[in-house]
Amino acid sequence: MKKWLYFSTLIMAVLISIIISNSNLTLASEESNEVNLTREFLQEATAYEENGIVVLKRERAVSTQSIQSEHIQDVVWLLPKEECSSSDLLADIKSFTYSRGSGHKYEEDSDSSLSVKAYTTVYYTTSKQDILTYYSITSVQGGVVILDSWVTVPNHKLTIGQVGSRCFDQIAYYTLTQSSWSCTPPSTWMAVTDGDGMGTVGCFYELTIKRPNGYTWKLELSNNLFSNFTTDF
Repeated sequence: MKKWLYFSTLIMAVLISIIISNSNLTLASEESNEVNLTREFLQEATAYEENGIVVLKRERAVSTQSIQSEHIQDVVWLLPKEECSSSDLLADIKSFTYSRGSGHKYEEDSDSSLSVKAYTTVYYTTSKQDILTYYSITSVQGGVVILDSWVTVPNHKLTIGQVGSRCFDQIAYYTLTQSSWSCTPPSTWMAVTDGDGMGTVGCFYELTIKRPNGYTWKLELSNNLFSNFTTDF
């Protein structure tokens, strides 16, 4: 939880005021003088720092019986405690109001002889920062299904990558021992955007298939949320 949400420990005083933006207008009777600090309010409000105080200001229309539309401003002042600066508070508000989501992407493929099928699912979260979407892999699950009893899979390995312009080394390698598996990349990895043309987020699954006579061949499966490179990890 973001520390600014805990008003009892963070904020010394919260002053709430609703200001009529045009002095000759009056509040509609059903409007309340209380502002709730919901995600919707924080997304719609303009936040800025003024003399060590964080100001949240939102303009909105109110319903009246008049033909002329009326607008009011909701203004909230947040005064941080000593251990938290106004810039920290602004940063947390911005982080909290990013649009967040999650999803998954499934891929499967078989070798040319239809002896083995491989499959992977990449689970991820997204966050919106300005106009860019950032992706973070939470886990990759997958496995191998042997369709021909005459073949075996002596080894298979997985590479997970979350590579971007600021983090070229976010690649993890896994040697797999089970026919079905789940791998989780480091939680310290930075999220990566596809908006700068420098990122690849996904996984690469490689299997070795073997016949009783010793003949071997490979099956490779890529599952990328996006990729700006022509080669796999």
